Parts: sequence; C-alpha cells; structure tokens
Amino acid sequence: MKLYRYYEDYGRMGSIEGLFFLTDEEAEKYKKHSGAVRWYELLGKHSDGCFSFSDDTLEVIELPEDAVATLYEKLGKVLSGPFDFEYFDEAVQERIDEGEEEDEDEDDY
Repeated sequence: MKLYRYYEDYGRMGSIEGLFFLTDEEAEKYKKHSGAVRWYELLGKHSDGCFSFSDDTLEVIELPEDAVATLYEKLGKVLSGPFDFEYFDEAVQERIDEGEEEDEDEDDY
C-alpha cells in the first residue's frame, strides 16, 4: 500500500486534488480504466469529465511502511478529495463486463 497524491489542473476552471492509499494493483487498474471513472459538477455547475489516473496525475508520497499502515488504519483509504473508490470499482467492473478492456485514446473523454 502506498500514499498517492492526485492532482489534475483544469486551467481557469480549477483543479482536482487529493490524497489516498492504493496498492500497486489498484493504481494500475485505475490507470488502465481511467476513462470509466467520471465526475460531475466538481468544478462548478454543469462541469463533468473523467479522473485521469496516469503517471502525470499520480505521485507516490514516500513514507515508511509503518507510517502508511498507521495512517490507513486511523484515517481510512481517502485522506482528502472527491475519491469514492467503491464507485470507481463498480465503474471499472461495468466496463470490463461490457468487454472494454482498457482506454485506447484518452482524448475521447
């Protein structure tokens, strides 16, 4: 398990950022199916888009393993930000069930 910082800049509309814990497998899954995870009105009325999980938006914050374990135990999976990983997992599973294996062109979203 690692602590990740997510940051995505949307120019004058604002940015989406947060801190959360993911395993390496979860991080790869969200990167692979990034377009399946949508957001609505996070940056104001009528705004929508996709969380773009990628090497550009995710940064691993290096901490000792015992610190990660303690923070996860005391504070939970999401430390800050609009990240609902139960919803993300459902969206990814729907995409897999529909036969879409991964994002081919992220610019479509």
